[in-house]
Amino acid sequence: MKLRDNIQFTSDLPEGGVEDENDFLVYPAGPVTEAIREVLITLGCQAEPVYSVEFKGWEFNFRYRGRPMWCRASIIDRYIAFFMDRAFWSKLMTGGKHPIYVELLTRLNEALARDGRFQDVRWYALDEIETEFEGLAGPVG
Repeated sequence: MKLRDNIQFTSDLPEGGVEDENDFLVYPAGPVTEAIREVLITLGCQAEPVYSVEFKGWEFNFRYRGRPMWCRASIIDRYIAFFMDRAFWSKLMTGGKHPIYVELLTRLNEALARDGRFQDVRWYALDEIETEFEGLAGPVG
């Protein structure tokens, strides 16, 4: 089983970036990161507030069924969101593919498909993002 825990997608939400003549004053992708956080909360996650990591995007920490996790979203051509199971022992024992993490990503995929704010959601492993691979319709494949 290969777990894909990164998504690329489009959205009708405002990008949220604010620029002056030299640089961004507020980097884009804040509204879409907040929308992902809202979806995760509806799935039973306890999520901390979203915060800017400047040019890297926006991120937040959250917990699902007691497991610490993380999300960062940004935009280049399309939106991209990275997810991570931050539980230390699962990385040593299962390569980060704990069944609770797989369950959450599967439920998240279903929730995003029902949410009109997200379109063309495709799932990628980190090593597939900058390739010609078109992504999958779900996180497990």
